[in-house]
Amino acid sequence: MINKILSVKVCPVCAGVSLSWVLILAGIYSGFLDYENWQTAAALLMGGTVAGVAMRAGRSLLWKSAVIVFGMSLAYIGLKNISLVTVAGSIIVLLVLGYVLFFRQKSGSNLKTVEELKEKLKKCC
Repeated sequence: MINKILSVKVCPVCAGVSLSWVLILAGIYSGFLDYENWQTAAALLMGGTVAGVAMRAGRSLLWKSAVIVFGMSLAYIGLKNISLVTVAGSIIVLLVLGYVLFFRQKSGSNLKTVEELKEKLKKCC
């Protein structure tokens, strides 16, 4: 549905996984979900998001490793310190990453790169 509205295709699996763990964090923070019962699910989903970001972040193994280390650390800290700031910060980080990884397009001389990225996105899911 969202791909019909936007000019760029967003991977539905990526969006679903990210939305799931944000909702779990919000549920834990609000008291609707029990931390002990939901922390493992949130951790697995957060780890999946970090791995997905690393795969889209670039070709360099060093860069991907840095994204994994930094992202997993942030996920751990966020999961251990669930607050309104954590939930809001997670949403902001996901929106920024979504923009950078899916929406930002370069113009002019980088038109070939943009076209290559569009083809890769079509093959995403």
